[in-house]
Amino acid sequence: MIFPTGPAVPLGTRIGALLCLRGWAQTEMY
Repeated sequence: MIFPTGPAVPLGTRIGALLCLRGWAQTEMY
């Protein structure tokens, strides 16, 4: 998966991507 980062990307999209990655990492741990 490619998550675009930069000033052109809305902050909400970046936060959503981070939360998605964080949730995926947590599910992979257990």
